[in-house]
Amino acid sequence: MVGHCVTPDASRQQASLVEVSPSTEIRLNELAKVEGDVVDMDALYRADILPIGVTRAKIILSGAIDRAVTVRGLGATKGARAAIDAAGGKVQD
Repeated sequence: MVGHCVTPDASRQQASLVEVSPSTEIRLNELAKVEGDVVDMDALYRADILPIGVTRAKIILSGAIDRAVTVRGLGATKGARAAIDAAGGKVQD
């Protein structure tokens, strides 16, 4: 007697795939992992802070920053902007 080979259906396989949201939030203290003074999408990818597939990021006030950085092309909450300014940095839209 020949046995049956059961393969999972495609709909279950697709449902189990992990989807990456195109946008994410970055904690203020994570900016310390970025080398250099400019924080942008490329710098966040190089520092392994953002997963591949994320196309937008917003910095939120969580943690602290103790050095001046220039943030380019990223969103930032009001509190995160104030903390970046207080550390001598700036946020460029």
